[in-house]
Amino acid sequence: MEKKFTAAQTAAYILAGALLLGAIWRIRGTHGWGGGWGLYTVGMVFLFYVYAVFARRSNASFLHCILTSLAAMLTAPAWGTLVNQPSGFFDSAQGVRETAACSPWSGVFMLLCLGFGMVPLYLFMVSRLFSDKPYPVWKYITVFALFFLVSYLCEATVSHGIVRLVQPESVVAVEKGLQSGGVQGSAYAAYMKHFADIGWAKKIPFGRNYFSEIEVVSRAVAAFATAVVLRFAFKDRAGGRIVFWGGAAFSVGITLANVFFVLKNKLTVQAHPWLSGAWSFWEFFTGFFAGLLLMLLLFRVHKIFPDTGIQDKLLPRIPQRVSDILLCAFVFVFGFGVSLLRPVALRMEESDILPVVVYAVSGVLIALFSALMLTGKLPKMWRRDPTALAAQLTIVLFLVHAAYYFFVGFGECVPKILENDAVRTLMLVACPLFFAVFLPAQKQKKQI
Repeated sequence: MEKKFTAAQTAAYILAGALLLGAIWRIRGTHGWGGGWGLYTVGMVFLFYVYAVFARRSNASFLHCILTSLAAMLTAPAWGTLVNQPSGFFDSAQGVRETAACSPWSGVFMLLCLGFGMVPLYLFMVSRLFSDKPYPVWKYITVFALFFLVSYLCEATVSHGIVRLVQPESVVAVEKGLQSGGVQGSAYAAYMKHFADIGWAKKIPFGRNYFSEIEVVSRAVAAFATAVVLRFAFKDRAGGRIVFWGGAAFSVGITLANVFFVLKNKLTVQAHPWLSGAWSFWEFFTGFFAGLLLMLLLFRVHKIFPDTGIQDKLLPRIPQRVSDILLCAFVFVFGFGVSLLRPVALRMEESDILPVVVYAVSGVLIALFSALMLTGKLPKMWRRDPTALAAQLTIVLFLVHAAYYFFVGFGECVPKILENDAVRTLMLVACPLFFAVFLPAQKQKKQI
């Protein structure tokens, strides 16, 4: 049965989702998270929020939570050289930085591609909560394999032509960089010889920029192909909509938020000191705008597609004892334990002893709780209904990561609470505001 929402509840949940994704996306970009693991954190916290808001029973499980969070980290591309392109230039990202001019509209195109191909497999996994189509394991494998197959095929073929058409300056710049490094051949030949090797590309002036562009264009095409297959081959209207329009939400979010780089490049940091935090503002508002649009999309899909309660069978039939051990290791130890332990240890890695203490104490606690759950002394969390715990988990996980961000640090990685800048102030407002909006909405939902 569809859960009804009042207009006030809907508005509150959409705003809270935007604040949550904005704050956690900003946290993701700091030391201790970053890259794929950062997107894992974003994916988990936001997924529990989706669980809490919609309480969809279809495919809801802690196994689904961890698999979905992992899907977020599988498609994380490199984007460091793309952020200045809407301002009309890109840099060499090698040695003494050089810059080359480009059309700002080509930069906008690259950012749109970046956002669209950012987390399509995560969006697919989220769509399993809203879809009315049951999926056997082979369909999951097909979706994941299709995405990577199309992405790699594009990296070997059409993406080079697209980049050459949209931003020929990038091709000219990298081929000059190859010549200066004594590398013979075209940009295409170099890419195929060192296929998607960003590490090698960083050694060539403008190489990282070109390799990143090929990757983000390829993943955008692959995300589009995935949405088409879901919608028309698998007849999965909810899946197709969420992957396509969810990708569009990230495209708009990551591109709109780039206004902070445009301002920084057009103005001066000396005259406007707050622009020194352009990257951090970009991160926050990428998540904020994407979260706003994504929540609008999910409310629309939730209204159209009733919750059927279907459960895809992702695990083979194995003895319950074996299943408990495997799920305890995968869900509790890895899914929650490692992901919560890693950021705090990394934020203190300049210390010789503190990370060791963190790993040792946390390791003992994780082992203890695992043993108590497996022996029945504590409830086996992986068997629990995550929709019943989702609001509490959203609050706890967000508070833990925010506490790491604000209060944990060592050496050069100082706690953010000690930094006196505009971004810290923004986060100090956004984090409490999320709770001020989310908690009353949850309370009202329980009273209905």
